[in-house]
Amino acid sequence: PELPIPATPFLGRTAELADITTKLSQPDCRLLTLLGPGGMGKTRLALEAARVVQNDFADGVLFVPLATINDAAEMPQAIAHLLQMPLSGGDPPVEQLQRVLRRRHMLLVLDNLEQLAAGSSVLSELLAAAPKLKLLVTSRERLNLTGEWLFPVPELDEAVALFAQTAVRVRPDFNVEMEETAVSRICQLVGGHPLAVELAASWTRFMPCEQITAQIQQDLDFLANAPRNAPERHRSLRALFDHSWQLLTVEEQNA
Repeated sequence: PELPIPATPFLGRTAELADITTKLSQPDCRLLTLLGPGGMGKTRLALEAARVVQNDFADGVLFVPLATINDAAEMPQAIAHLLQMPLSGGDPPVEQLQRVLRRRHMLLVLDNLEQLAAGSSVLSELLAAAPKLKLLVTSRERLNLTGEWLFPVPELDEAVALFAQTAVRVRPDFNVEMEETAVSRICQLVGGHPLAVELAASWTRFMPCEQITAQIQQDLDFLANAPRNAPERHRSLRALFDHSWQLLTVEEQNA
């Protein structure tokens, strides 16, 4: 299948994109994890990197969304399904997948792997069986596997441009130059977090940026006005934090 086409243009991240593609070109880098909190833009960055390097892989790139899978044992089936590869009832799915991938030179983009991190050793099995396979993973926590390369996704330097891009979709006459001070303050308050920037910009339809700034300073729960087609966990910052909290173990929650 072709890589998904995002609904909005990819913005900035030039240095990060160059760094990721350089790492993927190195023979020793076979498992690269884009690491960061929810809403930081890991998926968009992974997709753009995959688009840049897809011609470097003879058998192409496969994007595997895993947000709805909660059992690592289902991961091989999800990959096999996207490869249009029927699984038999004989050998374990991971062994059947190993046989198919053994001779393939390809990149698998595994998106939203954090809830499967505890069972991610299956990835090591795939890499061991398929010497020309590479994995690009997005996750809120490291997989802690031997051979894993980490790429912490930083805040978005182009946060003001993202705010303007989002605001003009809901308020066509929005002029970022006229409210540049307030917009910069908003981006500073949310730490350049892309999802928070987009949520804040969506309020420009109803109030000026100075008022948005005051609302954010008063209560971060104000940032909740996402499109209907956004994932439930991205509908508000509160939903994002709650989703991340639920992914923690009891020990991590009590730490």
